[in-house]
Amino acid sequence: ATARRVRAATWSAIGLAAAAAIVFGVLPNVRPRLAPPPASERAVVVRHAAEELTLPDGSTVALKPGSRVESAFTREERRVRLVAGDAHFAVAKDPTRPFIVEVGQVAVRAVGTAFTVSASAATVEVVVTEGRVRVDDTGGRNLLEATASPPAPTTEATAASAHSLGESLLAAGRSVVIPVAAGTPSPAASTVATPEALERATAWKTAWLEFSEMPLAEVVREFNRHSRSATQRILKVTNAATGRVLVSGTFRADGTEAFVRLLKSSFGLDATARADGSVVLVMPE
Repeated sequence: ATARRVRAATWSAIGLAAAAAIVFGVLPNVRPRLAPPPASERAVVVRHAAEELTLPDGSTVALKPGSRVESAFTREERRVRLVAGDAHFAVAKDPTRPFIVEVGQVAVRAVGTAFTVSASAATVEVVVTEGRVRVDDTGGRNLLEATASPPAPTTEATAASAHSLGESLLAAGRSVVIPVAAGTPSPAASTVATPEALERATAWKTAWLEFSEMPLAEVVREFNRHSRSATQRILKVTNAATGRVLVSGTFRADGTEAFVRLLKSSFGLDATARADGSVVLVMPE
């Protein structure tokens, strides 16, 4: 049996058009080999993987490497302190117990929503990806400067949440950067979070997979194992010849579509989408 080799090199960083994948240059090497290298010579390295925590109420926290949180839950409230770094919160709905994230003297309050908080010595940035939050200092002073009227709540539930939290809320698709360098947080105006900004705020949640002389069958298993999105297609290899193709390179774990495009452009690989959501990979004879 012979094996082909695929090697990918990064040519550019993530852009809007490649929000879920990296753009690759292809340096194919098709010299035949008698067999894949021994397992001891093959490797996959998972880089920059976010740490994921599940809190007692079912809320989840994704932490950028080097970040740290501390939680203190009571019957009245759910409080989390971001000690350092970046964190993305997906908050379980519980109208009776607000969810509060403290960063120094900044407090972000939510009931059931999703948002990212990034802390530095100079600023605290909040980007809301779902629902609404209130941004105060720890004394209860609202830190959002007046802007144009926010869109009206679309459901009774969101209307009730808006009423309970007050009018000065940060809605989904908006962000605010609160200055904190002077020691006391200063109010700031919110802005629309562009698709690029939303991608940048959460891109660190995605792990990167680095392969060295790894047979495609094993590469596919790693992509599938690290899949986090319900919309990400499962890859399948159904014959031995395809599974022996050797792959080297660094890829986003959620970049299966870009990876398939790489194989198709390099070797004319056939990729057939099935009704079950999978994609079957077959190398031509």
